[in-house]
Amino acid sequence: MAEQHDSFFDGRSSFLVFLRLPGGRKATFDYLRNLWNSPVPMVPSPHFSPLQDDAPNPNLPQLPAGTQVALIRQLTLFDNHGGLVASPITESVQIRVYRSVAQSAAPAVGIDQLVEKSGQDFYAIRLSRPLLFAHQSGGLKAARPDERDFTLFGGGGPDEGTPGHYTPLAAYHPVVKACVMCHREVGLQSLSTRGRLLKPNPLQQDVPAEAPGPRWWRDARVLSWKQRQDDWRQLSSYLASTSGSIPK
Repeated sequence: MAEQHDSFFDGRSSFLVFLRLPGGRKATFDYLRNLWNSPVPMVPSPHFSPLQDDAPNPNLPQLPAGTQVALIRQLTLFDNHGGLVASPITESVQIRVYRSVAQSAAPAVGIDQLVEKSGQDFYAIRLSRPLLFAHQSGGLKAARPDERDFTLFGGGGPDEGTPGHYTPLAAYHPVVKACVMCHREVGLQSLSTRGRLLKPNPLQQDVPAEAPGPRWWRDARVLSWKQRQDDWRQLSSYLASTSGSIPK
């Protein structure tokens, strides 16, 4: 689902997307079914990119105010046999709550105005190594409203270039607000994974409404993709030379 996140972290993490409408589970699935059955899901791309001929229709059914979206990032690790595994260790939880889905014509200058215009409230829960190794709270801690950290996603590292060009921590946006840089649109248009919820999509299938059990929004190909990368092959060779065990 979260293709840009998966791609940027090269399979070192896997991502899960959760969606909850105010009406609960049934209302959420009813909404997803309406999206899936939209008669005109895609229209010609307004960006005229040669890599993107079409884009999701801006007139698709809108998310209602009160909708919650969460992006969960979990570690990809290797086990004591040298094999890749998708671990249950959560690195971060990024939550967006849509307090409004009404378009605003007001200009937005600065990140605070972007947040206001998006109609969203942003929250972040992050991995704390001290808490993790102390077996407290699953190793997770809520980010403070003013908490900052060096951001690697979507760009170079803070020490890119010469020391004179290093980015100081104070120059970064607060952690809880950083998501608006990529998710600044209103309602469904800010949900970057919306294209995955539309026909045709090989990762989604039409299933009977009465189909039992949970339905997971997770692409299981992350591990197989990582196993084909050169950095994992080099690490595998190193593990094999030190332990005599090599993953296949």
